[in-house]
Amino acid sequence: MIGSGVFTTSGLLLADLGSPLAVLLVWILGGLVSLAGAWVYAELAVAVKESGGEYALVSRYVHPAAGFVVGLVTFVVGFCAPIAACAFAFARYASAALSDALPDPGAPMTWTELAVALAVIVAASLLHAREHPSTGRSLGVLAQDLLTVGKLALVGIVIVLGFAALAHDPPSQSALATASWDELARTSPLSIGLGIVVASFAYSGWNAAAYFAGEVQRPERTLPVALAGGTALVTVLYVLANVVFLAAAPREALSGQIVVGHLAARALYGNAAARALSAIIAFGLLSTVSAFVWTGLRILEAMGRHHARLSFVSRRPVALGLQLALSVGLLLSASFDVLLGSVGFAISIASALTVLAVFRVRREAGGGYRAPLHPAPALFYLALMVGIVVATLLERPVLAVVGLVPTVVGLVGYGVVTRKTQ
Repeated sequence: MIGSGVFTTSGLLLADLGSPLAVLLVWILGGLVSLAGAWVYAELAVAVKESGGEYALVSRYVHPAAGFVVGLVTFVVGFCAPIAACAFAFARYASAALSDALPDPGAPMTWTELAVALAVIVAASLLHAREHPSTGRSLGVLAQDLLTVGKLALVGIVIVLGFAALAHDPPSQSALATASWDELARTSPLSIGLGIVVASFAYSGWNAAAYFAGEVQRPERTLPVALAGGTALVTVLYVLANVVFLAAAPREALSGQIVVGHLAARALYGNAAARALSAIIAFGLLSTVSAFVWTGLRILEAMGRHHARLSFVSRRPVALGLQLALSVGLLLSASFDVLLGSVGFAISIASALTVLAVFRVRREAGGGYRAPLHPAPALFYLALMVGIVVATLLERPVLAVVGLVPTVVGLVGYGVVTRKTQ
């Protein structure tokens, strides 16, 4: 989960919402809705015990056609788009680490940044294309373990050093210091809903353990801990990190910027520290790109197993090649904010359809793991997802159109794949 989102989206949120307290509220609500979804997904994944995430769950408990559409949507918008967005963020943080002059937040990538982003996507794909000769695990999985420990340490260091500096000499003109409750009260619910759409990119990955349900031992114990426990931990880290960001730099400096971690470090410790932190953040983003590459493959592999005409995508080189091509295409064709918004909108629909399946699981499946406080988590999640979809349709219809394109393609594709031949 921890990746570019926590270091990039708060500047965009501040520009949209205008209230630092509203930004923190969005981060808290984003974490709570992800936690509610994680509880429900844990129950569904334990019941199905099959890898593939939303595709496997919806195909089993809603309808194969719905599962096919959800699988395609989550693959394209839930994995390929975040791969592109994280590579974009890596290039921007790498640029900030090498120069004191920050790029215009709305400016397109330079040719150098584009080359760096492309190299990151290709390298992550190659890592997962090869297996270690002695363990049989891909080299990417081995690298993922090390990078994950590193990025957890990174966020912890940012929080500890940030609070230490703020306790010693709190800036009087920071975004949080100049915030007011009146600003928060004037923020419209629609804006909060759109803010959750943007923040949901940072929480992407809360459901990733469900994509490996068929590959873990003792899923009834492992999956709830991985899904709910991991999401709760990341939520706490995200909120604390954003308190540091907003309490360190002025709102004028943060608003609309992607490299908020760099700006916060510069305000607290100076340019040298900011450039060093940007280099570390860029390195940590490699873990996120790798994680999305690794997880997204499970969707294609599951679809290939279920549909004879798609059996070719169950082969690792083919799946990797397709994922690489789509990720690069999105990187070349979309801006950072469009990638973030389309991810949040499309995943809201796909995950809401998945969560609905828990009511059928409760009727049909006996025993196994049961999500606590049912049906409250499912209803809370569904209510917020409906609000997010409505807010996006009313305020950002272009994002809705971008997010719905894979849905239309999925419906047509299902008809082609399942059509009977003479």
